[in-house]
Amino acid sequence: MRNRLRMDLLRRTLLSAVSFSRLKCMNQTIRRFSITRLGLYKWEPDGLVTEPDIPPYPGVLVKLQGYDYTILETYAKYVNRIAGIMRVETNMWPLPAQKLEMQTLQANSTKIQSTCNLNVYQRVVELQNIDSTKLPIFLDNIWSHIPEGVKVTVAESTDEEQEARYVPDHAKQQLIDALGELPSKKK
Repeated sequence: MRNRLRMDLLRRTLLSAVSFSRLKCMNQTIRRFSITRLGLYKWEPDGLVTEPDIPPYPGVLVKLQGYDYTILETYAKYVNRIAGIMRVETNMWPLPAQKLEMQTLQANSTKIQSTCNLNVYQRVVELQNIDSTKLPIFLDNIWSHIPEGVKVTVAESTDEEQEARYVPDHAKQQLIDALGELPSKKK
């Protein structure tokens, strides 16, 4: 009886200040909070794991290639930012530009009409320990925003690709080869 009087008093005070739809929502909210004390406690067994075990990919390389440096660099920053939003650790590095010479021929002949030198720029974004549930979402997002002239390939990280990022020191290699050719004197 006492609760009913309180509810009526609450309805009267709210009726003047609140519209009917809000009053209806308030009634449902008030009913929701009127639970017994036993409903407040949970009894669960010890060692219960409620979260599923999601296996991560140890290393995924997203390789970006393009002819325009500014567009490629902007897109690489976008890919890195999307990975940061998804809380994925990244490592980004450039690869040396490859020089490409293209020739156009005159119609119906083998004479060269013009020659064009192009640079192919490359960026690599490595995703470290990305969950298997996040990777499809990440790939859908970056593939739907590929700018024109940029090629994107996704591959598993290997040792050869990790070594490709380092420029070899040819002078050091020549000295090591010359040292190996020297005759050794044994006493």
